[in-house]
Amino acid sequence: MNKTLYRWLTLAALLLLFSFVSIIGSAQETSKIRFVHVTDGVGAVDIFINKTLAIENLEYGTSSLMLTVPTGEHVIDMTLADSVEALITQTVTVSVDRPTSFIVADGTQFIGVVENLNKTSAGGSRLLLVHALAGGPNVDIKLAEPVTLGGVEQAAGTAIATDMAFGTTFGAFDLPAQTYVVDVVVAGSDDAVLSGVTLPLAAGTSYTALVFGTTDEPSALLLSAMAQPGADTGLVRFVHGVVGSDNFEFYDGDTLIVPNLSAETATEHIALAAGDHAITIKVSGNDGVLSNVDITVNAGEAQTVVAFDATGAVAMSSYPDDISSVASNSTTAAVSVINAIVEGNLNEVTVAGDTVAEGITYAAASDAATLAPTTGDLAFNVTIGNDTSDVDGEEVSLYGGTYYNLVAVSGNLNAESEPHILVFPTSISTTIGSAPSGGIQLAATLPAAPTLAPASTVAAPLPTAIAAQPTAAAPVTDAITGRVLLDPGANLQLRQNPNADALSLGLAPSGRVLIVNGREGAFVALVDGQPVPAEAETFVDPVGLLPDEQTDLDPTVTWVNVTFNTPDGGQITAWVLAQFLDIRDGRGDKERLRDLEPIGGNIPGGASETAVTPPPIPTDSLSALVFNLDPGVALNIRRTPSTDGEVIGKVTTGTTLVYLGGSEDDQWAFVQYTTPEGGVIEGWVTVLYIQYTYNGKTYTLEDFKNIVSRLTSQALFEVIPSDTIGGVRGNVTPITVPTVDPLKDQFVAAVELDSGANLQLR
Repeated sequence: MNKTLYRWLTLAALLLLFSFVSIIGSAQETSKIRFVHVTDGVGAVDIFINKTLAIENLEYGTSSLMLTVPTGEHVIDMTLADSVEALITQTVTVSVDRPTSFIVADGTQFIGVVENLNKTSAGGSRLLLVHALAGGPNVDIKLAEPVTLGGVEQAAGTAIATDMAFGTTFGAFDLPAQTYVVDVVVAGSDDAVLSGVTLPLAAGTSYTALVFGTTDEPSALLLSAMAQPGADTGLVRFVHGVVGSDNFEFYDGDTLIVPNLSAETATEHIALAAGDHAITIKVSGNDGVLSNVDITVNAGEAQTVVAFDATGAVAMSSYPDDISSVASNSTTAAVSVINAIVEGNLNEVTVAGDTVAEGITYAAASDAATLAPTTGDLAFNVTIGNDTSDVDGEEVSLYGGTYYNLVAVSGNLNAESEPHILVFPTSISTTIGSAPSGGIQLAATLPAAPTLAPASTVAAPLPTAIAAQPTAAAPVTDAITGRVLLDPGANLQLRQNPNADALSLGLAPSGRVLIVNGREGAFVALVDGQPVPAEAETFVDPVGLLPDEQTDLDPTVTWVNVTFNTPDGGQITAWVLAQFLDIRDGRGDKERLRDLEPIGGNIPGGASETAVTPPPIPTDSLSALVFNLDPGVALNIRRTPSTDGEVIGKVTTGTTLVYLGGSEDDQWAFVQYTTPEGGVIEGWVTVLYIQYTYNGKTYTLEDFKNIVSRLTSQALFEVIPSDTIGGVRGNVTPITVPTVDPLKDQFVAAVELDSGANLQLR
């Protein structure tokens, strides 16, 4: 193939791989999704998207490939493998620029977790934490071993995330590429859920770490995905092909880019700057260099670097990855074979009986072969010395739109293994219908779900001090239901009364299905025989104020009464705003708010048979009520008490904040805000736009200091030092910050060298 054409096709493949908008002649917006199966007690499953088989035979404790799908609503069905009876049917929304992992952890629903696949910092990785342990307690995640971040050592025991509830996330945050060891403990204690979880984070990669399983046998799973490359970069995958060896570290010059890579595993393709790179290998924790190789990275091209056995030593070579054949073809798989069997010759390699490579000598690679998506045995014929034998491998599934590196490696006497082939996929244009049996359709109407089959657990169980808890109750299917519509990983406050300031009884995760009992109606007598409250006489049903039969109630001001089946088998009945729910009848059709049964607005919510406990009712506390803003304007919560301070949150008129104190000059207030998703923001706001309330009564700040302080012995008012830094924790949607032009107000200089040369930065 003409080299210029090859580079163009490969660059097109990379653009398709990392873009969320299709470049192949279509205006359809797309995004990336994948599925994660961590429901204990459920065997391998199939995933259907819009009734088309998309993911086959997804085992417990594993994730699928990344799929490129159109944005918008999709109906997801999960069945047991090779079954047509749905265990879960759920409508999900895929948004542009919001790649999402859909995690099924409790057998009742998919929890959507938004991934950040944007470009990482140079030499950096990204980590998102997920609590997917169904029935488990809230947890803290702490460093188990000290690490150095930004030149500062973080001590063991330092909390990374606190008070994470089931279905919630924390992150994603950028970290240097290195190994992190963490402990998962019961929130607010040192009681271990999981100890010594190792997280080796490679450069240019986005990771999602999940705790899952059961309270008796919790496990951890580290998912990886390629981060979007920067301009003028190419892609390099690193493979540890020395069977039975210690873990390896890969360096680019003096920079660690792949820590603690275990034998027979590989990284994602990692973006490296175009140019020459000196790659070295060390045993993890050892300074001695095992092997080195010089590689050239070309912009828009991909390659794979393999460390392999060289008769008592470690060798390393690089091989090109021609991904152009699957750049725009979601129904073709591409396969290249690398032979790392010492003194071995691969005579033939077949997948499901189809030959994909022939005559591959030791340390050589085949050209990329293309074939239709298929499932079958991976087999090969090999000659080692004077012995020739056929080797039948395990069954593999090849998806369309996917590039596969097959690395044949030597056996290991200590591990009692024969030569075998490792399979490493890279999703390029994989989508709905790319599965080997992608033409299979799921019937629209299905019988009841079958009894769940036992799972084949792949993650090693670890000890825990947590007692087992009952399985979550499944959503009622013949009632009016509402699915929580929040950003994936966020939570909805369940209020005791139909009021935004009412006591929170608990949190319902995004995607959770709640039973809808009715909408807010007139007050009722709470005890039989007592008179109806006087407020009932002045109540006006808002339905009667609507202009016609076709107009529905405003969901932003309509409260609905719901029942939440908690993960530990209990229930919470509470009030939520309709705008946060997708409300449907038993047939799955949209339900109008006006048609819901009125429920007495004075009927309080409550919790039963659940360990979920609401936060305590604040007493003798000072609050800050946001007021005096123009319509449509929000008040900024800043990290520092300055108009130049970073904005970490925004609140609108009528929002109640917890007042923690003020600046010495009384110009700034330090406040705490609990977001609708359950996160917490603490920061500074200007006093021009807040009113002070104490136990429901409004005061000026001076009145508070002079009068309120006499009413209580508690130190309600204090001066907060101006160097106090605000922050966020839990589920808080980040504030979008405009990209700063790096050339604005700067002196710039153009590098003038021969084409292809580089300027040393001393």
